[in-house]
Amino acid sequence: MVKLKRGLIEQIYDELRERIITLILKPGSRINIPELAEEFEVSPTPIKGALKKLAERGLVVDKYGAGYYVISFSTKKMNEIYLIRKIFESHALETSLSLFPMESLKLLQTEFISLLNEKENEEKHHEFYKLDQAVHLGIVNFSNNQTLKDLYYQIYDFVIIAQHSYRLEQEDLTKQIEVHLSIVKSIIERDLIKSREIVESHILDVKELVIQALINNNQF
Repeated sequence: MVKLKRGLIEQIYDELRERIITLILKPGSRINIPELAEEFEVSPTPIKGALKKLAERGLVVDKYGAGYYVISFSTKKMNEIYLIRKIFESHALETSLSLFPMESLKLLQTEFISLLNEKENEEKHHEFYKLDQAVHLGIVNFSNNQTLKDLYYQIYDFVIIAQHSYRLEQEDLTKQIEVHLSIVKSIIERDLIKSREIVESHILDVKELVIQALINNNQF
């Protein structure tokens, strides 16, 4: 049972969003409203309100007459998401390259180097994804472009879902840490051409990894 401490719809929305982006609620699965109403100890009304917000965010689909379903992904959709992500981050670098605080970049650099030396464990994966988000969201957040940020955040939930769809092996995790170190280094050097090249290549590489993982997991 989940205890609700603030607005019913907002609390339920946050809880269901978290379950969707962490794949607790599987892509394509039907959402059982009566079951959720019993779990949250509420009427179906706030559940439906939260689902409507999730549908507006693109995380669930309202199949009129058949209920709500968690969004499922096709190869085409995942390609589109990562293409948009590449375009947004590449464009954001034009301004964030000079506005991304040097202190934050140096700290990220230190943390990635430290992570390289850690032994393989679950916490290392969690720490990597936290640092990964700090780099990519930093690129967008320091773009000084509110419209770009608003649009980027509309697709970022899908990026998080994609990250939860696979687990990096030790060799691949090391490679990804090194790639992010290169990204941070290029931004520290304020090198737009190099940082764009690394970021765009990285996003395309991750896209292929995500698509393959989803195919292997039969999530398409």
